[in-house]
Amino acid sequence: MADTWRYYAPTVSWTANKNLLDIWNGASSSKTISVYRMFVFNLATTVTGVLDFAYIYRFTDSSAPATTGSAITGYAHRSNNTALNANTLGGTGYTANITKTAANMLRRFLFASNEAVAGTLNYSGLETLVPFAMVWDSGYSDASTQPLTCVAGAATGYVVVAGAGHSAGTTDLEIEFTSA
Repeated sequence: MADTWRYYAPTVSWTANKNLLDIWNGASSSKTISVYRMFVFNLATTVTGVLDFAYIYRFTDSSAPATTGSAITGYAHRSNNTALNANTLGGTGYTANITKTAANMLRRFLFASNEAVAGTLNYSGLETLVPFAMVWDSGYSDASTQPLTCVAGAATGYVVVAGAGHSAGTTDLEIEFTSA
């Protein structure tokens, strides 16, 4: 079984066009990265009336995507996982090297960064729950469905991007992946 990892970015501010969370496997990596799940959880506490699109893109580049932003350390699902390859990176807020076109867009989804209010079952409240926060699921049980893959030796990555409609609220994001 391949080692399973998670990049977790807590309390990320929702800013228009921001690269909220990405995973990138550099050309020098000897490992193949398979992305199985992505989550976007609503954490907004004082925002009302905000609905926007978000996007998942695939990108390729010969250099790491980071020019600004924050690197994220991978969390191993098992304590004895082999360390991640130094060329496998995760981060939030990176600004360069990601071309955002319809040709490399994998998914567009609605996201409401409104405050989730206890006792109401609305869209914003549902986004705080795991089944509704999952924005990508390749499914472990269906062997005929390929996960999003960053093959060894090819500079490839995936990123969740905020839409252009607003800059309000906060979110937790996760990318669950294997390294083999």
